[in-house]
Parts: sequence; C-alpha cells; structure tokens
Amino acid sequence: MKKLKIYIWFVVMFLFSGSLSGQKIDSVYYPPQNLTGEFSNDTVYLSWNEPGDGNTWMHWDSTENFTSIGLITGGVFYAASRWLPEELAGYENYYLTKIAFFPTNDTNTSFTLLVWEGDEAATQLVSQEIVSYEINQWNEISLNDPVQINTSKELWFGFKVDQYEGFGVAGADHGPAIKEKGELISLDGITWNTLSNMGYNNNWNLQAFLSFTSDGKTIAQPIIKEKISQREVTYSDIFAIENVWNESKIFKPLAKSTKALFQHYRLIHKLEGESWEILSTTTNTVFKHANISQSVHYYMVYAIYEEGESLPEGPFIIDLMGIEKNIAFKTRIYPNPATDVVYISSDYHISRIKIFNNVGQKIAEEVINSKKYHFNTSEYHQGLYTISIETENGILNTRVIIKK
Repeated sequence: MKKLKIYIWFVVMFLFSGSLSGQKIDSVYYPPQNLTGEFSNDTVYLSWNEPGDGNTWMHWDSTENFTSIGLITGGVFYAASRWLPEELAGYENYYLTKIAFFPTNDTNTSFTLLVWEGDEAATQLVSQEIVSYEINQWNEISLNDPVQINTSKELWFGFKVDQYEGFGVAGADHGPAIKEKGELISLDGITWNTLSNMGYNNNWNLQAFLSFTSDGKTIAQPIIKEKISQREVTYSDIFAIENVWNESKIFKPLAKSTKALFQHYRLIHKLEGESWEILSTTTNTVFKHANISQSVHYYMVYAIYEEGESLPEGPFIIDLMGIEKNIAFKTRIYPNPATDVVYISSDYHISRIKIFNNVGQKIAEEVINSKKYHFNTSEYHQGLYTISIETENGILNTRVIIKK
C-alpha cells in the first residue's frame, strides 16, 4: 500500500483455514455466525451465534457505532473494508447482494457504494449512487448488480463520500482497528492508507451481505433507528472526528436455527506462524480459553452435523503483543462477571479510570494515583461495560459484565 504520510507501517496477517477432521465439508451444513471474543485476566472469552440459513453478514467492525469521521476541508474521500482470498475460502458460490453502512449528519453529503476486487482495489465492480439514506442509523442497501464472490482475489467494499467541510459523516466503531482490513481510507480511490496509521483506532461501520442467491432473499434484517444524546467534535490536520453516543446501536441479523442434524461445535486455535489445533468440542456457544500466552491468537469454529461439518466461521484474531496487551497481562480486573464491586490491580501506577456503558456513554471518571482501585457496581444496570485504565505505560481498554 502506498503512503499518504511519512512513517507509515503496515501489519498484514495471512490466514489459512481448513478442516482438521477430514469430514465432508459442504455448503448445505450451515456454519456458526459472528465469532468474537474479549481478553481479560489472561483469558480469552469467546462467543458465537447458532448457525443461520446460509446467508451471512461479513464485517470487521463491532457492529456498534461509536464515532463519526469526515474531512475538515470537505470534499471527497473513500472508505473500504478489505478481505484476502484466504478469508473468503468457502464462499465460492455466494453473491454479495447488500451493503450496510452508518452515515451521520445531514449535511447534503452524497454516498456512492463501491465494490472492488484485486490488490489495492485494482478493479471496480460496482458503483451505485445512494439516492436516499437515514442518518445516525444502519442503512441496508441492495446492490442493483450483485457480485459473485471470486475467492482467488481480494474483495473490497465500501463507499465514496462527497461532503461539506467540518463534519463527521461516516460512522466507525470503538475499535481497536483491524489493521489493513476494516479501516482503509483514500482521498482519490487509488492510493490507500489506514485509519490506524493516521492515529485513529477505529473500523468503519461497514457490512456486506452474502447470499446463496443473487436476489439475496432471506429472512428480514432488523435496523434500529437511533437518537443522538451527546456529540463531541475534535479536529486533526485532515479529519473532523465526531464522537456520537446514541441510545441504541444494535445491528444483528436474525438467524434461523438448523439444529435438526446438529451435533456440536468444534473450536480450533493456532498461534501466529503455527498450525491449527482442536481446542474444544462443545454444544455451548461460549468458551473460555484460559492462561494463554502473549502472542497473536487465531480462532475458528465449525458446526458439526450427523453427515458432515460446516465451513468455518472466523477467524477471530486477538493480538496480545501490543502495548495495551502488555498492560493487560500485568493488570487484573475481577470478578468478571461482577455483581456489587469490581477490583482493579496492576503492576503499573493507574492515573485515571473511565467507565462507559454498552452504548458508549461515559458514566464515571476518576483521577487516581495507585496500583489498586475498586468501584461499586450495585446500582449499575445489568450489561456490558467498558473500562478505560490509564497507566504510566499506556491505556488498557477492557470489558466487564455486570450481572444482577
């Protein structure tokens, strides 16, 4: 990738998928959906959804909107999500039929959906101007010309923006950025950069719907309209970054269970540069991988049926080599899940604690100077909370579940 700025570096992770069991793999055996995970206290907490009906949304973002990005001076920029051939394995007979995105601010901004294939988005396959859209919510747009997936080439999808100056117009998640995957940006559609290389640790709110049929027929997908409750704009040398906290950010495709012949799930794992190994067979949709090493971890999950196994869902990648992960290995947050109190203990001095609810609203902040801290959760609502822990060696963002 070419550079838009000096001192830009890239990390590209090449992933390889395959069956460890030698069982028959066929697209009629629908895979699990939405494999994801969180890291806390030397443990990766994995979860996934039951198999759907064969149709699936592909994305790198968290599905939640957290911030909004636009050009300070106005004009045109491009946002894209990138998928390598090995990440498309198993989708040979699928069509890309819809793209979902999250526009913000009604500033007469125009959006054009784009699909490319090949290195550096070399070949443009789709250019479709969006006639109308709703701001501050997911918009699901059907393509006039669905694209059959070519698993031998890179797939890129996204949009072109033409905006007025000084506004955040394109939604992004809380991060962390999936480098060179969910955060591609360009000012001309030819030379590409990444948000993380420009100092922004976010992924675009971008989703692509893959279907067995070119008409993309499936069960209805819910889209939740959102109301803005808080807005904050910051500026850099190029971008206007607009943090918007909303009351609702759910975007979850419905799934149709296919458990008639279902037996169990097979979860596989590997470290960076090593081979895949079976981690667990389970009928649950959650798994705790405890006492893990400080490395880059890859996970995939299969659905196992009486007559064969599905294509894999994943990979889910968690990089425990970065600065934040070094802090995580030396910081304990417990209990998790919690009911009345959460304790934080670190080898580093903690200078500040911030707590955010599951829609990104900051609900607490405290300046401290200690290696230990605790806060009362007895009055918190049940749900998922993000804790930002600022230390002398950097910032750790982690999540805690509050149960009642």
